[in-house]
Amino acid sequence: MKKDTDSSQSKKELSREKIIPESIVKALKALPSLPGVYEMHSGEGETLYVGKAKDLKKRVKSYFQKSATHGAKTLKLIEKTEDLRWTETTSETEAIILESNLIKEKKPKFNILLRDDKSYAYFSVSIQEDFPRITLVRRIVKDGGLYFGPKVSSSSVRATIDLLRDIFFFRSTNLEIKESEPGKVTIKNPGNIKYPCINFHIKKCSGPCIGNISKEEYRSRIAEAVKFLKGDTGGVLRDLESRMKEAAQKQEFEKAARIRDLYLSVRSISEKQIVSAPDEFSADVIGAVQKFAHAFFHVFQIRDGKVINSETFTLPCPEGEDALETLSAFFREHADRAADFPKYLIVSGEIFPEAERESWEGFFTRSWGTKAEISLPKKGKRFDLLKLAEKNAEAYAVRNAASFIKHEESPEKNLESLQKALGLAKIPKRMECYDISHFGGTDTVASMVVFENGEAKNSHYRHFKLQTIEHGEVDDFKSMEEVLMRRLRHIKRVLPASYKIQKPIAKEDLVESLKILKRNGVRPKKRPTKDDFFILKNEKRVVGVLFRFQWEKESEYIRWFMRPEISDERYDFFLIAKCVEESDLNKIFVKEENPDRIDELINFGFERAGELPSFFKDLATIDNLFVFKKFGKKIKHESLTILPDLIVIDGGKGQLGAAEKVLNTVPFAREIALISIAKKEEEIFMPGKKQPVDIKKESPEGKLLQRIRDEAHRFALAYQQNLRQKRQQKSVLDDIPGIGMKTKKELLRKFGSIAGIREASDEELLTIVSKKVLQVLRQQL
Repeated sequence: MKKDTDSSQSKKELSREKIIPESIVKALKALPSLPGVYEMHSGEGETLYVGKAKDLKKRVKSYFQKSATHGAKTLKLIEKTEDLRWTETTSETEAIILESNLIKEKKPKFNILLRDDKSYAYFSVSIQEDFPRITLVRRIVKDGGLYFGPKVSSSSVRATIDLLRDIFFFRSTNLEIKESEPGKVTIKNPGNIKYPCINFHIKKCSGPCIGNISKEEYRSRIAEAVKFLKGDTGGVLRDLESRMKEAAQKQEFEKAARIRDLYLSVRSISEKQIVSAPDEFSADVIGAVQKFAHAFFHVFQIRDGKVINSETFTLPCPEGEDALETLSAFFREHADRAADFPKYLIVSGEIFPEAERESWEGFFTRSWGTKAEISLPKKGKRFDLLKLAEKNAEAYAVRNAASFIKHEESPEKNLESLQKALGLAKIPKRMECYDISHFGGTDTVASMVVFENGEAKNSHYRHFKLQTIEHGEVDDFKSMEEVLMRRLRHIKRVLPASYKIQKPIAKEDLVESLKILKRNGVRPKKRPTKDDFFILKNEKRVVGVLFRFQWEKESEYIRWFMRPEISDERYDFFLIAKCVEESDLNKIFVKEENPDRIDELINFGFERAGELPSFFKDLATIDNLFVFKKFGKKIKHESLTILPDLIVIDGGKGQLGAAEKVLNTVPFAREIALISIAKKEEEIFMPGKKQPVDIKKESPEGKLLQRIRDEAHRFALAYQQNLRQKRQQKSVLDDIPGIGMKTKKELLRKFGSIAGIREASDEELLTIVSKKVLQVLRQQL
C-alpha cells in the first residue's frame, strides 16, 4: 500500500515478562505449525480479535516476542489478551473463509470490521418478472435478478434510474404483473395502489399495468437499459438520435428538445468512460494508498474492456499497524458486496505478497462460484491502470482530508507552529475560513467553515446567500465585504472578569458616579438616588454610569449612558450592550462626539435616536445621539457570536484587502488575525506585508491551512450547486398565487407538461382551479 511519506511510525518494545500471563505461555507451547484461525480473548471471555495464519505457532508467537514492535492498537490488544483459542484448517483458503465468518458473527472490537451493506447502493434489475423494474437496493439478494454496483453515492444511482426511465419508460410500482396474452395482463397484488400511476400520465412509463405494451417489447427496452448499465451507451445514443430527428420532422420541437437533453446527458456519461482497458478483459483494478490513519481503495470495475464503475472505499488503518490486515479486511468486504464477478483482481505487488496469492484466489473462487485470478502486474497497460487507480485513491484522500486526517503531531503543536510562522500574539484555537462561489454571476453564495483546536467543527459551519450582488454580477471583493460584515456584527464580547455591572452599593459609588456625570456635563434637576443608577466597576473603581430618567408620557424609563472612562475603547459599545442585556433596561441613548466612529455605532446595532423627550435638552446637547435597543430576535447560531482568533480568506491580495477593510470597522479588530491563501502556489498573505509568509505547503501548518481552505471551497461549492439545481427544477407554476403543490401535481398529472396546460381549454382547467386562478394562470403562461 502506498504510504503517506509524512507519517512517522512509533516503535515500542514489548516486555515479555510484564505482559504474558501464564495461560498464554501454555497456549503458545501448544500451538500447532498448521494453517488455521486464532482467537484472542479477554479475561471475561470476550472475543477481542480473530486472525488467520498459514502457520499458527509462528504467527501468534510473533505478537509476544521480546523484540516485537507494534502499533498502539496491537499493544492494547496484547495487554488485554488473557486467553488464546484456535481452529485448525486443511488449507489457508479455508482459514480465510472461517476467519471471515467469525468476524461477521462475533464482531471483535480489535478487528477492522466490515461496513454494513446499507452503506452502498446497487442497481437492481428484476429480470425474473414479466415486466422488470430498475430500482435502488442496499443489498444483493439471490432472487434471479441482475445487480450492478456497488455505488457509494445513492444520489447518483437515483439520478441514473431517472435518466433511464426517461429513455426506456419502465415501471416504478411494485405490482406483480403477468401477461396472459399480448395486450392482456393480470395483476395479483393491487392492494391500494391506483394504476396507471402519474408516471404514465406524464409520459415516463409505458403502462404495462394496463396492457399498453407487450411483454416482448417491454423486455427489449429493459435489455437496452442493461446494456447501458454495463457501459454500452452506443445503442442508447443511436436510439435517442433517431427519436430526436423523428420528433423534429413532425415539428414536435418541444419533444425533440427533451430528447436532445437526454442525448446530451447520455453522451456526457459515455465520454467519462475510460477506454484504456486492454484486450476487452473483465477485472477489478484495486489501487490503494495509506494516509491520515486510513486506507483508501479505489476500484475500477472493468467489464468487456470498459470501466463501468469507479468508486473509492475507506477503512481505518492506523500507522504502525499491519497494512496487509487492512487489505485482507477490504478483500473480505469486496467479496461480499460484488454484484458481478470478474475474472481478475489486479492489485499491487508492493502491498500484496506473492505467497498469499493462491489462498486468496481460492477464497474468491469459493465465494463467487467462478474462477478468480489475482494479477500483480509490474509493467504494461494493466500496470498503468493500477497506477491510475492509486492516483484516484490518493486524490480522494487529499480532497476529503478534513474528514479523515489525524495528525502525527498533536493539534496543539501544529497550532503552535502556525502561531510562530504567522507571528501571532496568541494560538489560533478558533479559525474561520471564507470562500465565495457563483455560477457565471448567478446563485452567488459564501461559506464559513470553522476549525477549533485544529479539527473541523461541522456544527459551526454556515452558508450565506449574497444580498448585495445583482444577478449576473461578479464581484468577489464586494461579496467578501458583505459576508464578513454580516458575520462580525453578531459577535458578543466577553466582559473582562474584573468588570461588573451593578447598582451602587456604597456611598462612595454614588459620589463617584455624580462626579462622572458632572465631568460629562450632566446636571440633573434633582439629586439622584441609588435607584437611578447602574454603574460599571473595574474592581473597586467606578468607570461608567448608566443614569435613569422617567418619561411620564410613556410611563417608561429612558436611559442615558455615559461613556466608560477606561483606556481600552474597544469595549465601549460592548459595555453598552451588556448593560442592556444584563439589566431590566430596554434601551440606552448614547452620544458620540467622534464622527469617525458613527459608522461603527450603526454596524454594531445602534440607530439614530430620532425624536427625543424635551427634557433631554436640559441635560446636554443631543447632536449625534444614538439609541441602542435590545435585539429583537435571538441569534440562532452560536457560531456567529464567538470571536475568532484567525480569519482565513480563500484568495489573494485583493480578497485580503476587502476583508481587512471590513475588519477595520469593528471595535475588536486588533484581536482577530487575518490572512489569505492563494490557490495557485498556496501562498499565504498578511495585511501590511508585500511578500507572502514563508510557510512551506508540505509543513504541518501549511497542510492545516490548505485543509481549512479546501473545506471552505467544498462547502461553498456544494451549497451553490444545490441552489442552482433547485432553481433549475423550479416550475413556472410555483410563482402563480393560488397554485400549491397539490394543485401543481394535479395539473401536471392531467395535462403532462406546461405546454399541455397552456393548450388545455378553460373548461378543462376549471375542473382543477378557480376562475380567479385561471385568469392569472393564462396571464403567466
